Amino acid sequence: MGRLVREILRVTDPRLTFYAEQSNTWYDVRTKQPVVDILLFRKLHRAVGSFGLSGLDRLLSFMIVKELQLLTGAIQGNFVLKEPSDMLDSFMRQITPIDSIIGKEIIFMNFILRDII
Repeated sequence: MGRLVREILRVTDPRLTFYAEQSNTWYDVRTKQPVVDILLFRKLHRAVGSFGLSGLDRLLSFMIVKELQLLTGAIQGNFVLKEPSDMLDSFMRQITPIDSIIGKEIIFMNFILRDII
């Protein structure tokens, strides 16, 4: 199961692919070709069955929990070393989205989807 999850994560790497919610498909950023779609999950269901998909879900859930624990540990370590006001300022700068990048990403996503669909 671990190899299967890691391969799915590798294929859907956000640095190389993007997810289009309208078509429920991951596309390659460079070629704009579909990489992962609903057919893959149908084949997975036929191959490993409902119990296998449940296992994949459980393994992915544990991996997410592990990442969140690492994140909270890093944040807590950052908070211990700073004064409360400096800590909050730093935290707010880190979680505040940058409007200009988000706006360009949406325009880029619409441009790519226009060519695909």
